[in-house]
Amino acid sequence: MTTGKAPAKACGDCNLCCRLYDIDELRKPAGLLCGHSCESGCAIWGRHPKTCKTFTCLWLKHPLLDARWRPDVAGFVLRSEPDGVALWVDVDPLAPVGRWREAPYYGQFKYWSEALRRGEGMIIVRDGGQTWVITPEEDLLVENAGPDDLVEAGYTHTPEGLRPWARLVQQHAA
Repeated sequence: MTTGKAPAKACGDCNLCCRLYDIDELRKPAGLLCGHSCESGCAIWGRHPKTCKTFTCLWLKHPLLDARWRPDVAGFVLRSEPDGVALWVDVDPLAPVGRWREAPYYGQFKYWSEALRRGEGMIIVRDGGQTWVITPEEDLLVENAGPDDLVEAGYTHTPEGLRPWARLVQQHAA
């Protein structure tokens, strides 16, 4: 008899988050693999910093995201803000160019982007030095947006009808 529950997921040998993100407590900059990452996972597991303890990618959290969405397979990490307003797609610079625009990913991002029309959230893709807000109608490039900058998006009435917009609200002080 099955319970209908999806089996628990584990990072296994995926360590993309250990490379993509800053880990201030370890003075590890984004883009470099953490020196504590090893074949079996984290060499300092149990003593790892709070940044690492509190981060869980959405592939681990969401039971409907199958193996294709595992970060080291997809080429990006999915994460959400604590308030749930934005879903971030942080692309691995070592992934094939445009991988996030391939099936099944891009179609799903477009589907999820319907939340923006309802005022319920947005999809933001950070791919190298570019930041995109995905809307059902088009992908909006947000010029000069850095990894910690605040981005907002919505819809406005125009003579041509309802149109999406996105902009940089505030740049993070370095």
